[in-house]
Order: sequence, then structure tokens, then C-alpha cells
Amino acid sequence: MALGPISVMRAEHEGHDSALARLDALTNKLSLPDGACNTWCKLYDQVGVFREDLKEHIALENSVLFARIDGLTAQG
Repeated sequence: MALGPISVMRAEHEGHDSALARLDALTNKLSLPDGACNTWCKLYDQVGVFREDLKEHIALENSVLFARIDGLTAQG
């Protein structure tokens, strides 16, 4: 019963990975431009926090939640 929602979440994770890669490309891996003001510094800092939180969330779901579901479906 959980396989449908889990497959959607897995697809979303792939989309998030692509979006994070695009974010890295757009921001030169969150490297501030020369002379960046405090607003840009805060923006990049908070985007970095968001990025790491999202990556941690995805890793947790992949390694714990999905692994448990996969184990249950493999057993029967």
C-alpha cells in the first residue's frame, strides 16, 4: 500500500537532486561574488542551511524509511 507514495517520494528526491545541482551551478557552489553586501551574505548562508537540511532529509528517508519499506516488500 505504501509503494505508490514511496515511488512518488523517490521521484521527488531525484528532482530535488537536480534542483540542488542547478542551484550549485547558479551560485558557483554558494561562492559569494566580490563585494557582496550583508544581504547577499545572509541569503547565501541561509540557502546553504536549507541545502544541507534538504540533503539530510533525503538521505534519512532513503536510508531509513525507504529501506524499511523495501525490506517489508521483499519479505512478502
